Amino acid sequence: AGHDASAVIAFHGSISYFSDKELPSSPVVPKVLILSGGEDTQDSTQSVIDMEGALNHGNATWQLTRYSDVEHGFTNLFEPAYNPYVDERSHDNAYKFLAEAFGDMTLEADVPDAATTSEVPYEDADGYALTGHVAYPPESFVEKPYPAVIVIHDASGPDEYEQKRATMLSEMGYVGFAADIFGDHGYDLTNLTEVFTLLPSIRDDVPLFVKRINAAIETVKGLDNVDPENIALIGYCFGGTGVISYALSGETQAKGIVSYHGGLSAGLPPVTGAITAKMLIESGGDDDASSSIEDLEKAMNSGDATWEYSRYSGVVHSFTNWDDAAPFGVYDVRADVTSWDHTESFLSTLFATDDAPADESSAFVQMMAFPAFVYVAAALGSLYLV
Repeated sequence: AGHDASAVIAFHGSISYFSDKELPSSPVVPKVLILSGGEDTQDSTQSVIDMEGALNHGNATWQLTRYSDVEHGFTNLFEPAYNPYVDERSHDNAYKFLAEAFGDMTLEADVPDAATTSEVPYEDADGYALTGHVAYPPESFVEKPYPAVIVIHDASGPDEYEQKRATMLSEMGYVGFAADIFGDHGYDLTNLTEVFTLLPSIRDDVPLFVKRINAAIETVKGLDNVDPENIALIGYCFGGTGVISYALSGETQAKGIVSYHGGLSAGLPPVTGAITAKMLIESGGDDDASSSIEDLEKAMNSGDATWEYSRYSGVVHSFTNWDDAAPFGVYDVRADVTSWDHTESFLSTLFATDDAPADESSAFVQMMAFPAFVYVAAALGSLYLV
């Protein structure tokens, strides 16, 4: 703690080594990024939780990203544990982390001035009326049919926020669809008492939630120029809970899900079979408890899921909501921009038409252009160079 370094990054950093060490006695000054393998015997889930606690004790600014099915040494080209996908993804993460830490990049959300969506009425399997909004890619994206990404709304219901996210997805070359889970519910969503009456009636009824999500998927499959084999889900708050429940339930129509501040304290549905949807979880360090992340990791592993999650220090619920209007949290530009960047690369890989090999040198070369770049194992007590 208290070093002059601007940033500290640990790749498979043997975090378990620090579990029985004394907590930092002074503030942790450098920004800290930890990149950890889910199958790394030297980075157990408990040691990751302990590290979060130690960094919080030192009032550090930190990000922790963890990858499933990855063992110790996943960046080492000469080790059996080498994983080209995670190597590239983790180094890209590190490159952007350093760019922000060194002041070479300013984090700012690229929010469209207005949504460019069209209304799409549809129904669920029981004939319950719902209203979605679709945004198509600009004409410059000539390769058709397009993958589609469905946005599941937060507790405030489907509104302009989700339509703008659908618009942002369309600008990436996907059909963006802002789904409707509530329908004509009759509740006043500006009244928290009524919100907390409506939410559990759907959130806790996982079959109903999944049915409403599947209704959106079936609708999107029927839209013009949509590739029905390439569909993903992203969800915020209430919607983040829903897409996790969808994946853990073993549903197969979506190739992947992304959950932002998904309210994990509400609990998880039982996992009874294989989880086929790849899972990306973006979580605030002061929102979801570490124990909830531990429970989620166990649930995902029990279904043999491919997963990745990122946690951000000092970040509370609704960290992606630009206007701070959400009643449950506060916007955080660092977590919002970083989580959206993660989403872009996740979707690009998810929808890739072939398994192109990672460029094993490009990210490293980019990072070495920065001043005073060092690989380190940890930032507590001493600076370990490797």
